[in-house]
Amino acid sequence: MEKKHNSPNQTDNVWWRPLKFQSIEELQKKIDEYFESCFEYQWIDEIARDEKWNLKFDENWRNIQIPKKIKVMIKIPTVTGLAVALKTSRQTLINYESNENFFDTIKGAKNYIESLIEQWALMNELNSTSAIFNLKNNFDWKD
Repeated sequence: MEKKHNSPNQTDNVWWRPLKFQSIEELQKKIDEYFESCFEYQWIDEIARDEKWNLKFDENWRNIQIPKKIKVMIKIPTVTGLAVALKTSRQTLINYESNENFFDTIKGAKNYIESLIEQWALMNELNSTSAIFNLKNNFDWKD
């Protein structure tokens, strides 16, 4: 005989805590805030160029510089960092991923982090041992 569950948070007589996030929108907003916190805008001086990509100079033959606002990563997004930003644990985040209501939201966030790790590893901007460890433990990569 199949057991009937009295609550969406009860399975096989094991009770889970109530869900921390009551809606996908609430969770997505917090995830977006975490990723935004990994970046900041900074001003740089970009050397001016003409339409043929030649350098532009002023009357004293100094390069003309144009202030430009760019988005710079100030901290690396990680699965654990995401969990901390959500005020939860890495394991709770993984548990949320198994909930069909939150699967796509958590999977999307993790895919973004996985993509960054993969790109950095391929560009030699991340220690290969770190990349391998992270991809195997957080994203189920195999040898």
